[in-house]
Amino acid sequence: MNVSVVKIAAGLLVLALIAPAMLGAVGYLANAATEEDVSLDQSSQAALQFILKIEAYINKTLSLAAEFNVTIPDEYQANIENSTMLLEQAKEIAGTDPETAVNLAIEAAQEYAPVAMYIYENLPVDYKATIEKKQVELAIEHREKLVQKLQIMLEKMNETGVLTGEEWQKIKAMQQMISQAQIALQEGNITIAMHKVMIVDNMMRTEVHVHMNEHMIKLEVKYGMGSAIEGLIGQLNGIASTINATIVAVNDTGAVDENISLLIESMINRSERLEYKIERILGVIDQNATNQTVLEALYMIQAALNQSTTYLYQAYNASLIGDVNATLDNLTQSYLVLNATLTQLEEMNLVPPELRIMIMHEHKVMIEFRHSRTEHTDETWTNLYNELQNKMEKLQNAYEKYQNGHMSKMKYKGLLMVEKGELLMLKQRIEGQAPDYVIQKINEILDWINTHQP
Repeated sequence: MNVSVVKIAAGLLVLALIAPAMLGAVGYLANAATEEDVSLDQSSQAALQFILKIEAYINKTLSLAAEFNVTIPDEYQANIENSTMLLEQAKEIAGTDPETAVNLAIEAAQEYAPVAMYIYENLPVDYKATIEKKQVELAIEHREKLVQKLQIMLEKMNETGVLTGEEWQKIKAMQQMISQAQIALQEGNITIAMHKVMIVDNMMRTEVHVHMNEHMIKLEVKYGMGSAIEGLIGQLNGIASTINATIVAVNDTGAVDENISLLIESMINRSERLEYKIERILGVIDQNATNQTVLEALYMIQAALNQSTTYLYQAYNASLIGDVNATLDNLTQSYLVLNATLTQLEEMNLVPPELRIMIMHEHKVMIEFRHSRTEHTDETWTNLYNELQNKMEKLQNAYEKYQNGHMSKMKYKGLLMVEKGELLMLKQRIEGQAPDYVIQKINEILDWINTHQP
């Protein structure tokens, strides 16, 4: 068998297993239009099932190696260990960040691919032929189910008046490609059949998926900004909760490791995805016709995510070099931004009742943590003072942009509200511990905010 066919055969199981996760993601996307947070548990379960299938795939191929006396060279041991580690990390975060968990599982499969290639190269010829045909059949079957899911989604979109003509054309093209793959497989041409399947996958990733996301955002707006805001607040609270849990974990162990870095990275990804989604919502709504309280909330959440993500990046970099204090400090600042924003949103009566108790609990945990950390150095306060000075300059630049018409009133107001909330919580957290010059700086910025309202 030539090398190209062997490579395709080795990758078939991975591709066939990735398809169910894609189906789960499509189902989750379909629910997201009206019940994004309600479907989180379902999405987490689908992610875990996918991770376990990848794990089973690895175990199965290793069993085949043992069954057919295939000795795996030492040079592949690192691949096996890395893929196992990635799967363990994926399982740990499947409940809180299913999308990142799935991506880790895919990364684990890719890491393991060279091992799979070696094992399949050394299996008996007859056995390989059977496996190859079966996996191509499974891959085609999964793509058929995927297209069926997409058809259902498009039908629902049509019922709400969303134009989906372009997507229907792409669905038809994918169906034709799947039919060609089936014909090639019947004729015994595995290479061509798998090539057609990969074309379908590429169409899904680069064309249909992007358009579906855009339509879902428009559907959320169509169904009502109130429910959309509740969904965004729920996601914001989810990120804050994960940050809080990470702070507690680092505080308890007094150390940071690869798992902590990975967790912070996943929070950065979640934050950036949510910020992008808000940007898209702001791009499709008529801001003049939108309820001003809702519009204000959108800009507040956007500003909070921007500020919080900056701290998360700093926490991530600190975790990579094992700096526990810097990691904790930046995670805490990130949490304070989000918690302050959630508190303000609650005061605006925008937080769903079921989330209010969670937010109060999270704040209580954070207060307890605040009292448990009392070690501060002169350098700590100097660094904080410098950060406050940078914050002052940032606000002044924003005011200048607002005055010159380069920043909207709502965006400027949202920034002020987020910064004010963060400063008030920061002041509460460090009062009685910080030097007078730090508290004075906080008060100075708060006074500036109060006198520069739009």
